[in-house]
Amino acid sequence: MASTLAALAIALCADGAPVVSPDTSLATLPVAYYGANWNRTEENLEALSKLQIVILMQEDGECWLKCCPNARQGGNQCGDPPGAVHNGTALPGCGPECDQHGKQDAIFASLKARALAAGRREPHCMLYLNAVYDFPFSSTHQLGDTIDVLDVHGKVHVENVDPGVFPVTMFDFGKVAARQAWLDIVERAVVNGSSDGVYVDCGPTYGLKCTDPSNSSTCIAKRNGKRASLNEQVTPEQVEAYQQAKDATVLAGGALVGANGTWYDKSGSWRTHPPHRLGGNLIMIKPPTLAGNKKVWDAEQLIIQVQTAVTNFKYVIVGCQNCFSNPKTEKDSLPSQCSGTQVAAFLLALQPGAFLLCNGWDDKFALPLGNPLTPASQDSSTGEWTRSFADGTRVSWTNGTGTVTWAQAATVV
Repeated sequence: MASTLAALAIALCADGAPVVSPDTSLATLPVAYYGANWNRTEENLEALSKLQIVILMQEDGECWLKCCPNARQGGNQCGDPPGAVHNGTALPGCGPECDQHGKQDAIFASLKARALAAGRREPHCMLYLNAVYDFPFSSTHQLGDTIDVLDVHGKVHVENVDPGVFPVTMFDFGKVAARQAWLDIVERAVVNGSSDGVYVDCGPTYGLKCTDPSNSSTCIAKRNGKRASLNEQVTPEQVEAYQQAKDATVLAGGALVGANGTWYDKSGSWRTHPPHRLGGNLIMIKPPTLAGNKKVWDAEQLIIQVQTAVTNFKYVIVGCQNCFSNPKTEKDSLPSQCSGTQVAAFLLALQPGAFLLCNGWDDKFALPLGNPLTPASQDSSTGEWTRSFADGTRVSWTNGTGTVTWAQAATVV
């Protein structure tokens, strides 16, 4: 099965348009965005188009608001009281016709058009794709029982997900139609669309499992479902077929994206050394902090961390998987969320292939940088770390405080 899916992925990719790989030139500060916004303004889109990497979450755009119209009101992400089960599918527009992945890809197309019109390099854009859930607002959901998990009585399994949405179904990768539907999302967005990579959520996570393979009654379909989960019991044969086919399908998705794109497995982001069974060429790393001060990055340890990461992965985003831009609080102007000290620490650690997760834009990010002239070095007498770059930018960092003197005499404060 794995070889068949891989062959399919390679064949599809062969006729597809090339993706835009992340810019590792270091001509300017390499920065990234990872988050969501329910109503992006022109100002917001313009800021996004200036970044090197843009990753959207599933909450991005109008589909989420159609399923969670009270999302701005607090509580869980759907705005309901704690413990509530939110029936998003009962609301107008919260269905496959909304086409969440299509909406995300359209945003990417607009960002690329803006960048090209302004004479800038296109941003590298990564699509959110869950490897367990067939969300009600995804176009694949219209396929219904042909791709979703059914219990031993032929009833569709449904549960609530982290944000509180219910009912949500699962892809049954043991079914040919489900495998094809999941790969079709990747093909449509990356091979034929404006996406350049995929942010795979729940990649190595199995939605079907048996706690005791010798006892069929222990085989259930459940990923989250803390508040609601129905029609759970499945057979051991379903579980085995699902698990084997899911891994093969995710690997085939990575083959579809190809070597020039990015493939990020969120659930495996804790790992620092590949290979992972599901592949991946990008990792997010959470910067280490100074002892006794959990809000200040430790530049010396970050240097080591980034060096290790770029040795094992092609691309590294300095910023943890939960450091996303929250749609409840994101500003239209999309200002950078990185402090001057954080930028300084990152520049000390910077290697080609590394990107700083600032979730916004600062005009200083467009100033000349160039390749580092030397590795970061420390003055043993003062403890100061310094580093200079080819186009004149210089950075210093001492005891948790950093400064960047940019090539055009601008200083990050």
